[in-house]
Amino acid sequence: MKRLLISLTLLTTILTAGIFSAAYVRNADARIQDLCAEIREQAVANTDPSANINELCTCWQNHCKILSFLENFNSVTAISAEMSRLPALSSADPADLIEQIDFISEQCRLLSQRHIPNLHSLL
Repeated sequence: MKRLLISLTLLTTILTAGIFSAAYVRNADARIQDLCAEIREQAVANTDPSANINELCTCWQNHCKILSFLENFNSVTAISAEMSRLPALSSADPADLIEQIDFISEQCRLLSQRHIPNLHSLL
């Protein structure tokens, strides 16, 4: 009876962690996509996107810490390298910033899409 109770507790814990992980990845990706869209709009309007770029970099740094446990470190590092170029591009040609932000947005979307099926299969 004790083993059954322990097994059920562990199963419940794993399922709960899977649900929270799926929700976290989905919410973090939605926030990153929203910030990328805002930065893109600001670049098109030729306004200063520095505040949103800083927020995006902070959001990515926090998300990156979690993703390091779920994802191949090389994928996370590649996006981090692209993110590090954003502050310098905020004062450069808007076309370069738009191209970079579109690339980052797509890479983050693809990374999120890879995790959601894995987390759902866990459930």
